[in-house]
Amino acid sequence: MRLFLLVPLAALAGCGGEGEQKAKAPERAQAMNAGQWQSTFEVTNFRQTDAGRPRLNLPVGTRDDGAACIGEGDTRRPPMELFAGSGFENCRWGDNFYMRNGRLVSSGTCRRDGVGQVEVTISVDFTGTSFEGTSEMVTRLPTDGDVIAAARIEGRRTGACTPGAGDGGGNQSRPD
Repeated sequence: MRLFLLVPLAALAGCGGEGEQKAKAPERAQAMNAGQWQSTFEVTNFRQTDAGRPRLNLPVGTRDDGAACIGEGDTRRPPMELFAGSGFENCRWGDNFYMRNGRLVSSGTCRRDGVGQVEVTISVDFTGTSFEGTSEMVTRLPTDGDVIAAARIEGRRTGACTPGAGDGGGNQSRPD
């Protein structure tokens, strides 16, 4: 008979703990804090998708960095250059932009000298002061040399933007 009394008590004890854990869960970030941000990339996968010399040469293990100033008006749609890396410019987010509950998932296009237009897809988890996730770059060139490259990316806010900065693309920062 004692066993029958212990089973319901154990079940009740387990329910209370789960409710407490849900109540203590931190609120997910809805935006990235304004300021200067720095990002780092490491290529984790690289493959050529057609014949010819690759126009975007990013072998596995290649490391790169990026930087951008996130202005007050851009905290819910930060500059794409921060997630693309150095050498990429004129980046534009596509129509399917999602940034909510600590998650940013989107794609867009950037230009790179000597390559042309590159499609970039981003999937990161973020807080107000950091992010980590993946990016994938795909070329669809009118000539041979197309590639697909995937990278692990991480970033963090490093301080306030330089006065007059806010357009993304490697602005210098000053300490807060």
